[in-house]
Formats: sequence, structure tokens, C-alpha cells
Amino acid sequence: MRFNFNEKSRIYSIIEDKNVDGISINQAIWNAAIYYTQLNPVDKKDVFWKIVDFMRENYDGFMYQGYITTINKDINKAYKYRIKDVNTVNITKNEMDKILSLKDIKKQKIAFVILALAKYQNAESQRTNDTFYAKTSEIFKLARVSVPAKDRDLFFGFVYKEGILKQNFSIGYNALTAAFVDHEEKEVALTLDEYDYLELAYVFLNYKNGGYKRCEVCGRWFRVKSNASKYCSSHRQNYEHTDNIEVECVECGKKFLVSPLATKTCRCNECQNKINIELNRIASKERMRRYRNQA
Repeated sequence: MRFNFNEKSRIYSIIEDKNVDGISINQAIWNAAIYYTQLNPVDKKDVFWKIVDFMRENYDGFMYQGYITTINKDINKAYKYRIKDVNTVNITKNEMDKILSLKDIKKQKIAFVILALAKYQNAESQRTNDTFYAKTSEIFKLARVSVPAKDRDLFFGFVYKEGILKQNFSIGYNALTAAFVDHEEKEVALTLDEYDYLELAYVFLNYKNGGYKRCEVCGRWFRVKSNASKYCSSHRQNYEHTDNIEVECVECGKKFLVSPLATKTCRCNECQNKINIELNRIASKERMRRYRNQA
């Protein structure tokens, strides 16, 4: 599932600030089409050439002749497109109290995901009907809940019994309606941003028990194995080596570098190898002693 936060700001950044790193040609054309039809509209007859000028300026060797159909198609779509400009989503104490009342961690995580999806959809559509669109399998995946597929529908029945979802008579496919959304939002317990929606289950678990951090590179939440952890699994290997710390060997006093995650490392490689050899020798003598006693 895709969650669009701060879409308007992102379009301004791409077109006005020319931040096109990592933006494909097709993505740039689409963003330029929205910009010149809605955010900084120009005469209809000029939109095509405004887009072409932008692409030529920011993409070396851009030949518009190969993109005429794409540009015209995106211009027509852009006039009808509703910009999704969600900033943040608030979760209230009343909503959290309802979730925590379930007592089962799997149910709690599913309820939290349902609430987050409903409130995001409310913000995106600028409505308050608490309806969103998702498959049951998507909800389980976002909640990081593992239930055999054959038992999933039966387990999911709790959402209606416990007042998490209410019956939805919409003709929309996969339409679900949350039943416990607090629209007053007087006491905010948690504020979600676009990075929180990458790992909703971890956001909830961190709120409840702690033990999670945001990756300093991508903002995704990850489970903490050490207080020194700074990066998720996707970025740990590329970035962690730059944060090695210097420690002193307890045997010889030699200083050496070690990962901050290696909290139990207290000997340099040479001294640790000597210790390992001695431990292996002792273990070998012990095994021989036991063998002789059994003979």
C-alpha cells in the first residue's frame, strides 16, 4: 500500500528547487504536469512546452519526441487529479485505550493498523467517514501478524465483535469502516508521519513497550539490539562501519576499533585468538578425561 504525505511540498521541491535526484523521467513529467496545471497553472496551450522546458533543463539529452503521448496523457490526468497533501495523522489516548483493552497483542496490532489506515484515508480524502480500502491479508502484513491463511478470516472476526470495525454497506471493493475513531482529538497520544507508515506494527510496539528506533538514513522503525544501533537492516552494513569506536584490550592494552554493537568485545584479535586456543585445549583435555572414565 502507498501512503502519500506532503505531496504538494514534494512537487514544489522537484519543480522549483530542481531536486530530481532519484526521480525517473516519467515521474518528473507527472510532477511537472501537476505543477503547471494546478500549483502554478499556465495557459493550457503552454503546459506541454513548460513541461518540455523543465525536462530539457534537468535531464541531459531529453528528447520530447519520444514522450509526446506520455506528456499529453499526464496533462489530461493532472487537471482531474486531487493532490494528496497529508501532513501528519494523530492518534488519541481514547483510541489507544480502546486498542489496549483488547489484551491480545495480535489483536492490538491489527486494531492499530485499522485505525491508522482509517485516519490516513480521512486526511487524504478530507472526509470523516472512517472508511478505507484494504484486503485482510494487507492488514495482517502491516500489523506483522502471522496467522495461517485458512484461519485468517475466523481470527479477523474479532474486529466486529470488539467494536474495531463496523458493518460497511458501501459497494466499494474491500471497503472497511473503523468503529472507534475519535474525531475530537483532544488528547493526542501519538502523531504519525510518512515514515511511521512504513512500519506501523513497530510504531505501536514502541509506544507500548519501547525497544525500537528510527533508522538515521531512511526513517524506518527497526528493533533495537543495542543502544548503539542507528540503522535498519537495509542500511546497517553500508553505514555502521563509519561509527566504529576505539577500545583498549584488557590483556595487552593495545587499542583497536570495534563496532558499537559489539558490546562484549574486550580483547584484540591476537589476544582473543590466544584465549580461544587455550579454551580449546582445556575443552579437549576435559573430553579426553570423560572418555577415559567411561572406558
